[in-house]
Amino acid sequence: KHKEITSDRFGKCDVLYPTNTIKLELTTRKDGFADTRLLWLPLNGYVIPSNYVARIDWPAAIGGKVVDQDGNPIAGADVYCNYMPVPATLTLPQNHNFSYVATTTDAQGKWHLNRIANELIPLITCGASHSNYSECVIADNSRPLEKQLRDESLVFKLGPQQGVTVTGIVV
Repeated sequence: KHKEITSDRFGKCDVLYPTNTIKLELTTRKDGFADTRLLWLPLNGYVIPSNYVARIDWPAAIGGKVVDQDGNPIAGADVYCNYMPVPATLTLPQNHNFSYVATTTDAQGKWHLNRIANELIPLITCGASHSNYSECVIADNSRPLEKQLRDESLVFKLGPQQGVTVTGIVV
């Protein structure tokens, strides 16, 4: 069950959970700070502490631009980044793993994200979409891509909307 909890101005947050909990997962999400996931699995021997101080790290600033096939900026495009960790590499209880972080382009087609931990930038997949264009996904995890993300020069080029007609019989 997902529940949103907000900390007080000192960063303190009380989390209530049933004593028979088999998984407790908490994720911090705030622009200007790297998303941080806390995960306890009591069935695997991890004891949920009565007190925990999470270390929240600075994020890497990344960004770029979304344009159409003629190079014109696209305002209101959705830009998203994904990271799917390999379970064996999961650091417990605290890590920076995330599954989806998104933002929207401004009037000049520019976008900026500042919620992803620095060490995950080489491992992410990014994409851009807009209802009037076909989607563009970049998943090459290369040094040039990482450099373009970090210097905010990555350009997503969205093409014209391409429809596919599907026909059939429902029985």
